[in-house]
Amino acid sequence: MQSESLFALRRIARWANDPNHTEQIALDPRAEDVLLLPQTTWTLLALMHYQQLKRWAWKMIKTHLPNFLAAVRSRSDTLVTIDEVLEVGSSGFLPGMPEWRFNLEGDSFVLTHRVTEERIDVDVFSGPDVIESQLFCDYLIRHRPPRSCRAAALGVVS
Repeated sequence: MQSESLFALRRIARWANDPNHTEQIALDPRAEDVLLLPQTTWTLLALMHYQQLKRWAWKMIKTHLPNFLAAVRSRSDTLVTIDEVLEVGSSGFLPGMPEWRFNLEGDSFVLTHRVTEERIDVDVFSGPDVIESQLFCDYLIRHRPPRSCRAAALGVVS
């Protein structure tokens, strides 16, 4: 069973960089031979989704706050005082995207959606590809699963 699981994980890892492959993972006919536990599959798909969110957030930070990112990163080899952070500005709304608020919390940028309160943490120095287990667990706990298509079609409020 261990080698089958590793085979499935390697296949998933190959597709991890392309969010369009998430559905393929679930529908792959070869998956019948190497099914993972549903809990494992769900967690892997959630992890892939979370990484895509972090990459999107990183792109938004680089695009909308390039000077802010450069100012914070330039101080990586020295201690940053609270005055220096305040000089750069530690929070606000993403320019051109008023539904997203950013905060600098320690060495993380946090993007928070004003309506849904979805929160995406991105490490300032490591970028989006480092996923801290506690932040991922917090995301899973806070994340509200989308309503099913059937419930949406029937107008069921969840």
